[in-house]
Amino acid sequence: MGWIQKANAEWFLHNEYKRDGDVWDSHAGLDLHSKMVALKVSPSVVCLLSHTGKDKLFACSGTIVECGDKESDGTFVGIILTSASLLRCPSGAASLAPDIKVDVLLLDGKLLQGEVFAYDFHYNLSVIKIRSDAPLPTPSLRNLDESRPVTLHPVLGSTSSHHSDSFKIRPGDTVMALGRHYHSHSLVVASGSFTIGLCKFGCKELLKATCKMVTRYYIGGPLINRDGEVIGINFYHERYTPFLPINIAYRCLEHLKIQRSVNRPWLGVKLTNFYAVNLVDLEKIIQKFPHISEGVVVEEVANESPAKVAGILPDDVIVSCGGHSVRCCSEFFGIMWDKTRESVPVVVMRTSCGNRLMLTIDVGDTSEHRYNSWPIYSALRRTCYGGPLK
Repeated sequence: MGWIQKANAEWFLHNEYKRDGDVWDSHAGLDLHSKMVALKVSPSVVCLLSHTGKDKLFACSGTIVECGDKESDGTFVGIILTSASLLRCPSGAASLAPDIKVDVLLLDGKLLQGEVFAYDFHYNLSVIKIRSDAPLPTPSLRNLDESRPVTLHPVLGSTSSHHSDSFKIRPGDTVMALGRHYHSHSLVVASGSFTIGLCKFGCKELLKATCKMVTRYYIGGPLINRDGEVIGINFYHERYTPFLPINIAYRCLEHLKIQRSVNRPWLGVKLTNFYAVNLVDLEKIIQKFPHISEGVVVEEVANESPAKVAGILPDDVIVSCGGHSVRCCSEFFGIMWDKTRESVPVVVMRTSCGNRLMLTIDVGDTSEHRYNSWPIYSALRRTCYGGPLK
């Protein structure tokens, strides 16, 4: 059993230990700044436990992202953003578990009854409401900008104010995945860095960090930057942390609050950021288009998809979409977010012939059989769906 450090009599971080099969991260390597940043967000990180009938279903974490003013009954309504795995049917189907109930555990150990307000199994997000006698703490949220120009001759001393309201993240930047354990109420922290490349899951909007998640309690919790700002929502992979940028997650939340559903544009294309392309392909692109420094590169195009019908091909570089320049994947998907069932002009640079083309994509609507898949490690599935929650 490791040491416990307590801060302000309420916040704790556990060192490495094993209990009931759960292997916990070592926090001994966290520097003082990292600890303080984690503690800054800690009050808004909660643990959630769902039940279907009398059976425990799933445990994960979530973030209180909003708290309303005092209501007429003297309570405060909080909005929690978390993973829809909390609510998914035990069979794994994209449907709500029957007779679902949700317990919410706050930092101080107080247990509240959660209300399932809205959910979306395509983006794997759910919105849980809680009522509290006291105002609920919320963290700072920051949109991500993962663009990075490939400029061979940068202008010394030049700066850009583009997207100054966004956090400019670069490969190698430190990030931390947070969660909360159900029984001990403890904050769990996995430190890592933002890394080049997209996740292999169906959700094309996902990015990834090197934080290694060794317990289910990170699922649905926040990913934060070194300033203590929430920049994403964590999901599960056994080797790294996939996360949905808060840009997309919060837009989902706004749609879910208003219309209980979200936009699900279908393009049928797999993309990667311009700077993340391998050196051989990057050289070919720059030889054809030396003036291009940003954009998204097409890796795959699905048969009979809107992208295929529009004439988009693998290795095309998309530099403009809907009249807006495209610097990175999150920008492209952000533009397409509100374009379901619309025709959207795109400008592509075709490496194979060196031509600049103007094409039009008729954006489709994602049907249920095309929903993103969200695999869960088998050990967690047995724990969450078939056996006791430790």
